[in-house]
Amino acid sequence: MAEASDADVCAICLGGMVCGQASFVAECSHAFHLSCISASVAHGNHNCLLCKASWTVLPAMNAPRAPPANGRRALRPPPQAWSRQFVREEEEGAAGGSPNTAIAKGTAHENFAVLVNAKAPSAAASEAARAPLDLVMVLNISGSMRGHKLELLKRAMGFVINNLEPADRISVVSFSDQASRLIRLVRMSDQGKADAKRAVQSLVAHGGTNIGEGLCVAAQVLDDRRHRNAVASIMLLSNGQDAFTEGRNHAANYINLVPSSLTYNGSGNRTPVVHTFGFGADHDAAAMHTIAESTGGTFSFVEDEAVI
Repeated sequence: MAEASDADVCAICLGGMVCGQASFVAECSHAFHLSCISASVAHGNHNCLLCKASWTVLPAMNAPRAPPANGRRALRPPPQAWSRQFVREEEEGAAGGSPNTAIAKGTAHENFAVLVNAKAPSAAASEAARAPLDLVMVLNISGSMRGHKLELLKRAMGFVINNLEPADRISVVSFSDQASRLIRLVRMSDQGKADAKRAVQSLVAHGGTNIGEGLCVAAQVLDDRRHRNAVASIMLLSNGQDAFTEGRNHAANYINLVPSSLTYNGSGNRTPVVHTFGFGADHDAAAMHTIAESTGGTFSFVEDEAVI
């Protein structure tokens, strides 16, 4: 059977235009079943649904739906056709035109594509929901950190301090042969940030590297808290070349650098994590990775200012 021409097909339902069915041929030559187009016109659409030509002659309203020809059900337009029509009308409406619906109100269709706009929460809203933090910074100031590494460490500390919120608290622990707490846990108000930056800028590199001692002092700072923020963690900034661990060439011994109160054993009670940052291309990656992994933290390599 030969395919029907465009004039023999209703532009709305794609059903055949056969003798005996009420039809309407618009001034633009597009043909429609009268029952299909009258419902659209009844809802105020006086333009051709295909070419958008304005009509001066309108079809009769409330025309009865014509029965299918030869007892066959009229073909339903494929979903792609409705999708293309809908997208075109959405774009015209957004451009300032009058959006027209391709489906008359009150009619039912099994498949019809629509566009939905979804907006994600802003970054500011996400940041505002962050829980207050208790953070202990453990800084290596041994002789091996002298020069560029120490300057890079100070810049990294400035970045961390600047990005903390007023409800957050920070404590600074420095270590070489021995470890000491430079400042207690202090809230990051403008004054608190200024005090922390001043303490960091006063650091001078000297002595050996005793990472275990630095972590012990950090753990003690968190254990001694009377008030506790919801989240607690430790950041270790070092070149990782510990001088006080026996058999330090064997990765298995690096676990001895981590105090038992910080070791995560996989139970439900989480301990403060230790995030480690290795400074310089010659840092001991095995030590820094072992410390981070045993506490559930992360290990990062800081080569230059771009990483900060």
